[in-house]
Amino acid sequence: MRISELSERFFRFKERGTHPYKEVMAGITAFLTMAYALVLVPTLLAGHGMHFESVMTATVLTAITATILMGILANYPFIVAPGVAMVAYVHYVMMQKWHMPWQAVMGTIFLVGVLLIILTFLKVRNLIVATVPGCLRVAAIAGIGVFLIVIGLQNGGLLLRKEWFFTLPSAFTFSHLMVLIGLVLTGILWILRFPAALFLGMVVVWSLSIFLGHAHIQHVASLPHSLSPTLLKLDVMQALQPKYLSALLSLLFVALFDSTGALMSLAHQLKLGPLHVQRVFTCDAVGSFMAGCLGTSPAALYLESLSAIAVGARTGLAALVAAGCMAGALFLTPLISSMPAYLAAPVLIILGSSMVSQVKNFIWKDVTEWLPGCITLVLIPISLNIAAGIGAGYLSYCLLKVVRGKAKDVQWFSWLLAGFFLLKFLILDRF
Repeated sequence: MRISELSERFFRFKERGTHPYKEVMAGITAFLTMAYALVLVPTLLAGHGMHFESVMTATVLTAITATILMGILANYPFIVAPGVAMVAYVHYVMMQKWHMPWQAVMGTIFLVGVLLIILTFLKVRNLIVATVPGCLRVAAIAGIGVFLIVIGLQNGGLLLRKEWFFTLPSAFTFSHLMVLIGLVLTGILWILRFPAALFLGMVVVWSLSIFLGHAHIQHVASLPHSLSPTLLKLDVMQALQPKYLSALLSLLFVALFDSTGALMSLAHQLKLGPLHVQRVFTCDAVGSFMAGCLGTSPAALYLESLSAIAVGARTGLAALVAAGCMAGALFLTPLISSMPAYLAAPVLIILGSSMVSQVKNFIWKDVTEWLPGCITLVLIPISLNIAAGIGAGYLSYCLLKVVRGKAKDVQWFSWLLAGFFLLKFLILDRF
């Protein structure tokens, strides 16, 4: 049997209305769209004692493995890689705000991966997708979007946080100028629906920084760097200390709702009918488990996979092509590591802005729907704690439904989660 016949039998191109050529082009497009994460993730984690090159290798290997698994096991054109929203949470909340040692953070990520595998096997994640209130689903995505905007402004030096308020910088610097140029350029490309808008915007600003003498390239390519500085350096016992249990539960909920929201968006655009949710969630669960072992942030479904779907991808071949492109990135670590840190700011701001647009889906005529959503949306960026915002949303949702005589509208699983969050706020957060 010929290769073309084997690939047709496995990927089912004709059944899904696509062609191998489309899948290859879509895979390359998807990689170019999400390639910024290969820089962003190690850049954020390297500031807390982690080795940049090792985290870079860990990030790429995790993305390759999880995306190949997606292409083969689930046969969908989805990219799975260490998540931007989650690495921002790990960096700014767990490491910077709570001062967790990075070894304990990796232990927490490992435990999250184990819990995700268990929850996926027990089909609990399927239950969350089916029962989470629509208003909280929308609010979680939009709230994380605001969270990313704030982080992007901070990362670019355009917004300074002091306790519970923000201030503007006292002086305008070159990095501020580059952030604004990158924001305008990337924003225009994004509006024009250019497939590689995020990646190209970073490359142009980076090139401009080199031309103006603010960035330097010593080498372009090299062999992949060793994983030894981060490989299996996780500290599970420290991660299980009572004072860090809240971090574990918070990161678990970030992982759960980040991939859940992304899956709903991707499934809507893919238009293939009911998806094999179990197989999709298995991929990001295994990726998160692997991330804790290698030394990077938890894996998540990438909304940038929408660019592949827009090109015409409908099968896992696009995911395999994207994974092949990621493998090539392993040999370009010197080139990628020379990018200045402020390149991440426009990406975070634009991605966050695209997620905030979800507020249009609030049911504004029903106070029991929009008010819990708004509480969630506001508390996530203010508290820098996604789980706290979601928890407050669940509690207010259940309370308002009872007050308005609509308790029967609340799913039993929502009551269970509300009770869990109440215990978390009253007990766990005291440690």
